[in-house]
Amino acid sequence: MGGTGSGRHVGRPIAENAYSIDIAHLCRSGFAVVGSYISGTLQWKSDGEQLACIRFECDMRDLNDSNLALQFTFLDRSTGDRRERRQVFGLVFTEPHFGGRRWWIECPLNGLRCQKLYCPVGAATFASRASWQLGYQSQRESACYRPYTKLQKLQRRLGSRVGYDAPLQRPKGMWRTTFARHKARHELLRIECENELSRAIERNLA
Repeated sequence: MGGTGSGRHVGRPIAENAYSIDIAHLCRSGFAVVGSYISGTLQWKSDGEQLACIRFECDMRDLNDSNLALQFTFLDRSTGDRRERRQVFGLVFTEPHFGGRRWWIECPLNGLRCQKLYCPVGAATFASRASWQLGYQSQRESACYRPYTKLQKLQRRLGSRVGYDAPLQRPKGMWRTTFARHKARHELLRIECENELSRAIERNLA
């Protein structure tokens, strides 16, 4: 089983290049429902193209004995054969002070609770980010590029045009007070980008 952005990478694998399963997303999407047994498929896509598809079973009929099962095929590199793999994870919950339940997945490698499971490039096991010792893309970037990355992430999140000089557009239906907070953040990031650009020019002229 490969991953998004398969290929050669420098340094340790990063979370962004691994397949991930988020228990909170499963709950929001109706794939994990208390009191129910639900089965189906999970898909990963990039630019509309399907990268992978696996089968899942989420059994939450017993609140105190819930589990998530994943079944998929992977390439055995030692033999070159495709093999079937099935993993079953315990699901547990905590009860926050503000009410409701927060669900967690038990990592099969360290036994600890986690929100997400990851399967890195070329691997055949879903486990927590800590177990795989996965880093983040931002950790690979030099400090001077991070403001630009954060700026673009905010622009994409709000559906605005991406670019240093691109204005931030208020999404339809967003409260003006909420947009005002995003706009203030956007301006601070623009200032950070300007400062980094000035420092880069000074270094080149030195």
